[in-house]
Amino acid sequence: MKKSILILACAFLALSAFAAPSKKLLNLFTIQFPGATEVQWSESNDGYMAYYHMGSDVTVRVYYDKNEKFQSSMRSYAAQYLPAHLRLKVKKDFPGATIEGVNEFSTDNGTNYFMLLQDKKNITRVRYTADGEESEIVEHFKKAK
Repeated sequence: MKKSILILACAFLALSAFAAPSKKLLNLFTIQFPGATEVQWSESNDGYMAYYHMGSDVTVRVYYDKNEKFQSSMRSYAAQYLPAHLRLKVKKDFPGATIEGVNEFSTDNGTNYFMLLQDKKNITRVRYTADGEESEIVEHFKKAK
């Protein structure tokens, strides 16, 4: 019984410690991301994060600072949603590799695409700018034989 009361008390404290985003932020979010449904909000020391799904294939995280100013967003999805010019660029730069997943990271300074690539011998994480002109290998691993 004491254990149940302690668990309930901890759960209550955890829920009451979360300060929901202000109406102003919720309205701003709705304007910036009109298609978002079933949004889950969380708070950290740095600000707020909104998390939601676009259909069944895309997840989105949007970050705001404590002053409720947009900081960044990250969309995670399969290769089929990657812009065509970037899919072609990856095929040219990494022949034989498949794109296993994409994280599209956007800030006020632009958008970068982080992709996990895999071929028979390697697993590589790369970054491309939105125009595909700049790229870099972020991590590279040889598969075990």
